[in-house]
Amino acid sequence: AYRNHISFFTEKTCIKLGYGRTKIGMPPVKVLLNGCGRIGRLAFRVAWAHPDVFQFVHLNDITAVESVAYLLKYDSVHGTWGPDVSVDGNNTIVIKDGDRVDRIPYTSSKTIEGIAVAEGTTVEMVYECTGVFLTRAKIAPYFSHICAKKVVVSAPVKDTPPVLNIVVGCNEEKYDPAIDHIVTAASCTTNCLAPVVKVIHENLGIERGCITTIHNLTNTQTIVDAPNAKKADLRRARWGQAPAAGLYDILIRHPTCDTGRLLLRRTHVSAANGVGRAQGRAGI
Repeated sequence: AYRNHISFFTEKTCIKLGYGRTKIGMPPVKVLLNGCGRIGRLAFRVAWAHPDVFQFVHLNDITAVESVAYLLKYDSVHGTWGPDVSVDGNNTIVIKDGDRVDRIPYTSSKTIEGIAVAEGTTVEMVYECTGVFLTRAKIAPYFSHICAKKVVVSAPVKDTPPVLNIVVGCNEEKYDPAIDHIVTAASCTTNCLAPVVKVIHENLGIERGCITTIHNLTNTQTIVDAPNAKKADLRRARWGQAPAAGLYDILIRHPTCDTGRLLLRRTHVSAANGVGRAQGRAGI
């Protein structure tokens, strides 16, 4: 699921967002990352490896710059990142990899309006990875204050009518650059489920379904008795839904960091496996 979230920021999707840098000499997309949590940091790692496509011009998070730099470098699940990461005395994160040296300004603002982008800095795209700004109204300051052209949100945007959920490999062709200035990479469960459901439904058909997701722990989940920060969900461990896939989901949160399993019931196993193998051989 993390890979599918991050793949949304690759060159293929960048081109679909109207920022195709296919000609030599075209400048990279100037990106502001807000939210340096798990998804934000992993998206940063992947996008930073493509300097011809992306240029990070600003980072923002609510924690100390030293913590963000340390967590960019060291990840208990995904390993130590290759480049050297350090902090200078001016709230700037310095990333070195051979002859390449990037100095990225950092702020720690809880609000979008409080993000002080350096004068003269252009922001074309925002990676919204805080998990906080999940409606059009809350996202609006990215356009009015930051003057961004596009906002990519790492979680579903809870709005009516809904913002376009893009699951790479399933529906990215629905993106319309003229109207879709906010897009989301959907949820982790949807990214895990949708590609499988798409193949089964298009080849065999699905009348109804119930899935069981074995979900990793999250930073908002307490694994022993303790108050939960999410007051609307005081028992954040039992069930959930994958509404973008149109199926009811029984969600079991499991105290592991990098495992997962998704079970889809009432499908003829041999038929489904045959379709899956065929799709795999076709490179889908």
